[in-house]
Amino acid sequence: MFGSYYQDLAPRQLVLLEKGFSMLLTGRSGAVLNGIGALKGMSVLNEGRAGYSLFFNKKFGMNLHVIQANDYQRYHDKLMKRYGVIDKKLEYRANGNESSYFIMWHDADGVIILAKETYKTDSPHLVTSTQIIHMQKQIFDAISSDLLRAG
Repeated sequence: MFGSYYQDLAPRQLVLLEKGFSMLLTGRSGAVLNGIGALKGMSVLNEGRAGYSLFFNKKFGMNLHVIQANDYQRYHDKLMKRYGVIDKKLEYRANGNESSYFIMWHDADGVIILAKETYKTDSPHLVTSTQIIHMQKQIFDAISSDLLRAG
């Protein structure tokens, strides 16, 4: 089902891997990605929504995070302390039939919000593999385009 997408992703994947990127998703989103092949070689770490170490475990060199909206408020203070920079205008709002994801990339200077994805679902925590693939494509397109332009 995702074969053509992965073929298209392969060159971008190599660019990101060479730059030291890894992928981290929390909760069910990580479980779904692991179940469909962990992005065919991209490092996918699924530590669960309660895994505070996902922000601090430098051993894995993690610098790309996808955070469920219902985790955002809980992690906000830790993010502020760790990175010092976050979009303070971004408000957390919970809706019963939506799953929202904050896609963040951080470097030495702090946290940058790349996008916010909201999906209508039957459950506030249910996200399908198709929706995740769509979200992943947006992430890789945005970041790899910048990296390729920068050389």
